[in-house]
Amino acid sequence: MTLFRALSAEALKLKRTPALLLALGVPVALCLLMLVAFTLSDSNRGLDGPRKWAALIGIATNLWTPLILPLGLAVLASLTVGLEWTENQWKHLLSLPVPRPILYLAKLLSLSGLVLLGSVVLVLGLAGVGWTLTEFGPIPWNSLLELAVRSFLASLPLLALQVWLSSRFRSFALAMGFGLAGIIAGEVASNSSFYWRFVPWTYPSMSFNPALVTQVVGLGTFFLILVLIVGLLDFSRKDIQ
Repeated sequence: MTLFRALSAEALKLKRTPALLLALGVPVALCLLMLVAFTLSDSNRGLDGPRKWAALIGIATNLWTPLILPLGLAVLASLTVGLEWTENQWKHLLSLPVPRPILYLAKLLSLSGLVLLGSVVLVLGLAGVGWTLTEFGPIPWNSLLELAVRSFLASLPLLALQVWLSSRFRSFALAMGFGLAGIIAGEVASNSSFYWRFVPWTYPSMSFNPALVTQVVGLGTFFLILVLIVGLLDFSRKDIQ
């Protein structure tokens, strides 16, 4: 019950930020971009329906997984967790008779819900693009859901890392800078058959490689648990400021 109340409090805090607008608006913007691109492009006109869907989903995946999703996680975590650094909110929050792990998990779960909501909007938006462009034919719901589920699950280690950094350091620029550096490192490491394993920012993209799915699941789970433990321990020892 305590966790539920903490989640309710986090939901109220989100109303003070543009987090919900970002979580919904960014995937909508991507879908509108796809709609314009496929409306104006001549390269896809000779393709049949299934191949048009494959092209649409493939382009959206290549934009969403290595760039838009990781960057969005960094922004959302920095915005929402950063609220506690303003007006000495940490002092009030940490003085409450609520276990600190509950407070930390509530923040992580509330942000996970936002990311999941954005993934659902992406699926519906891409389905709407194909429906609007009637020559695409039946909507491949399985492929769209696969895009949402795989990218969401593979992004959880990154979200846990960004939440920990944002709760550990006051600087918005530091958390965002770390996220941007990770995106660049992920882009470089994704070209290596070995080093990608050590850069979690590659996991969302690599999760769509059939030969690497098992490795991504194992590495992502390990990294998520590791960062979660480190974050919980660090937050539990946090000084009241």
